[in-house]
Amino acid sequence: MSESKRHEPTAFEFRAASLFDVPALAELAAASFKVPWSGEMIASSLAAKGSAGLCAIYKPSVVEETATKSHGGQAGSVTGALKGALIGRVMADEAEILFLAVAPEFRRRNLGRELLQRQLSRFDAAQIGKVYLEVAQSNEAARRLYQQNGFETVGVRPNYYSAGRDVPENALIMMRRGRFATGSERSSDI
Repeated sequence: MSESKRHEPTAFEFRAASLFDVPALAELAAASFKVPWSGEMIASSLAAKGSAGLCAIYKPSVVEETATKSHGGQAGSVTGALKGALIGRVMADEAEILFLAVAPEFRRRNLGRELLQRQLSRFDAAQIGKVYLEVAQSNEAARRLYQQNGFETVGVRPNYYSAGRDVPENALIMMRRGRFATGSERSSDI
C-alpha cells in the first residue's frame, strides 16, 4: 500500500461518539447493514459501562464546497455529517468491536481502516490484551481489513446472522492481541 493511502482522510474530524450522535448513527446503520441496529440498541451500547465509540465527521474542503455550489448543491449541505463510526466496549483487559460502518459514498477510501486503527491505538494505549469481533463469513472486504490489522479467525458462530435474512449466515469470531509496551501504566482514556 502506498504511503499516501495510509494517511488520515483529511476531510474528516474524528471524535468520541456520544448519545447526541444516536440519530445519525441509526441512519448510518440503516445504510450499512442488512439488519440495522436500532437507535435504542445504539443508545444502549453507548451508555453502557466501558463503551468506546468513535465518529468520523465529514469536513469538506473549501474546494469541495465551491464545487458543490457550482453544481447546484448547497455548500455545507453535508458539512459536519457523520459518515463513519465504530462502537466497541471494554471489559477488564479485553475489548469487543460491536459496530463498524462507513456511509456508502465514502467506502473504499480508507475511512473504515482509519476508524479501526484509531480505536485499536486507543485500546493498545489502555493495555487491552485482546480485541474480539464478529464478521459475516461472506464479508470478504471486512475480513481482509481485519486481517490486515492483526486479527485472526479464532472461531465460528453458526447461523449467527439469521434475522431478516433468507439464508442464515455464520459469523467468524476474530481476535487481535494487544500491542502495548510492557511496563507502562494502563491508560483509562479509551
